[in-house]
Amino acid sequence: MKIKKFTIPMYDYRVTFVEIEKKDKSKDVKKVCPIINGTDFTKSICSRVKEKLEDGGEFIYNHRKKECLILLYLQSSKKRRLETLGHELRHCVDRILKHSCVSDIESAALLSGYLTMKLFKST
Repeated sequence: MKIKKFTIPMYDYRVTFVEIEKKDKSKDVKKVCPIINGTDFTKSICSRVKEKLEDGGEFIYNHRKKECLILLYLQSSKKRRLETLGHELRHCVDRILKHSCVSDIESAALLSGYLTMKLFKST
């Protein structure tokens, strides 16, 4: 399981990025992703990890705690990984900006760039 954690300073959001690998077990995901525990997502995420289903991801957020999770399941190819990552990053940008009452496109572009840099740094 690949895990990266960081904070987005301007918005004070904590981001956890988790990429599932073949050897991972659903109980491991629950440990590193406490944001999902006790939610409707817990069962479906753990099921997908247990069954080793490929492609897709999740974006889960808690605005009260200012935290979010970007989760990538096993991916069938590098192309699918990039597509899924871009898709989930877009959800992250949209939700953070909406909650922060920011609607201009330049802020979205800057936040997208920051998230991309943090996720690809030392990969």
